[in-house]
Amino acid sequence: MDAYARGDAAAFQVLYDRWRDRLFGYLARAFDPATAEELFQTLWMRIHGGRGGYDRARAVAPWLFAIAANLRREEWRRRSRRPEELRPDVMPAGSTGSVEDSVLAAERDRAVRSALAALPETQREVIELHRFEHLSFPEIAEALGEGVEAVKSRAFRGYKALRTMLMEIQP
Repeated sequence: MDAYARGDAAAFQVLYDRWRDRLFGYLARAFDPATAEELFQTLWMRIHGGRGGYDRARAVAPWLFAIAANLRREEWRRRSRRPEELRPDVMPAGSTGSVEDSVLAAERDRAVRSALAALPETQREVIELHRFEHLSFPEIAEALGEGVEAVKSRAFRGYKALRTMLMEIQP
């Protein structure tokens, strides 16, 4: 990111290759594929536009996810509603499970995504960045412009609510 911020055009490809899957996944879990693709393009335009203001002392992940989180919030505000359904992850190519295992995994995935969608946006956002994007709590706090303790508290309440919701649906 530092090289790209200094104007090294070749560094963009390295940055894009490294972060595209995680950033697209973050957007795709909240929106339909067409909206996610549109936001993904906007995200990279904003990254490009903001590269001159990138602070070398700042970690790259929180900076990138702050831009992505802001885009998600803007889209939710624009729609004036919560996302109806989070997008399921695609099964890995060549997975070797039985049909029954695949069906159970899909049902479990739907239950988790439904429970996640039922959380307040502030808790859902922290959990998605922590669980799916593997950001640390300090990185999440930096990305969202919040204190670390506030982020940990949201995560704790969100994970607790998820456990409760998922325990209720277990046979």
